Amino acid sequence: MDVPFPKVIVEVEVSEQERAANILAQKQFHLNMQWWNERVAELEPLHRGRFVCVAAQELFVGDNAKEVIDRATAAHPNLGGFVSFRVSAFQHLRISSPWIQKQTTKPV
Repeated sequence: MDVPFPKVIVEVEVSEQERAANILAQKQFHLNMQWWNERVAELEPLHRGRFVCVAAQELFVGDNAKEVIDRATAAHPNLGGFVSFRVSAFQHLRISSPWIQKQTTKPV
């Protein structure tokens, strides 16, 4: 005899203040991502193998992710939407053709 699983519904209550803060953080994230994408060609080669964080369209760079995020948070304590990641230590060459989809990687 099959016993049906109980249905569980989880509802999270979000205040208007939290909602507004989340919307602001999302807008900041998009602005920071746009800022990085506009400068990626010049910044990526300079910071290969390092951690970067963009906060309020300001770049923070270091060898440790925690250090970089801590500096960004200290500079902009009430602002969310940071973009942080490690820039690849490798330069990627993409070869594309209708017949071959291949990606080669070489160290810099």
